[in-house]
Amino acid sequence: MAVTTLTSIKKLISQEVEIHGWDETPFICKLKRLSILNLAGKGKIPNELLSTASNLFDGKKGEKNDNTDLKAMANLIDIVCNEALVEPTMDELAGIGAELTDEQKMDIFNYTQTGVKKLKEFRK
Repeated sequence: MAVTTLTSIKKLISQEVEIHGWDETPFICKLKRLSILNLAGKGKIPNELLSTASNLFDGKKGEKNDNTDLKAMANLIDIVCNEALVEPTMDELAGIGAELTDEQKMDIFNYTQTGVKKLKEFRK
């Protein structure tokens, strides 16, 4: 058994991934997997979203199930998408007036947590 080389790790950090497009044409982008726990630890998830992030790990829903919960989840997913998109970046997409669809956001979120294998299952 050999230690994984830094070169190998560098290649694994971000990958070209096919997700839903704006039409029938797939959107190929470069994504990196990330940890919501690391984002929280680095302060990239605001305190008001930490309970929403926590609920993703324990599978529990908040006692309230209203628009506040949906807004918090949408904000959290936007943070994850912003951190995960390597190429193009969210800023680059915004610069041309492109906005990710709900399907694209969920594809990116699912990729960050489960990798390419689960995305392929969704695409079938």
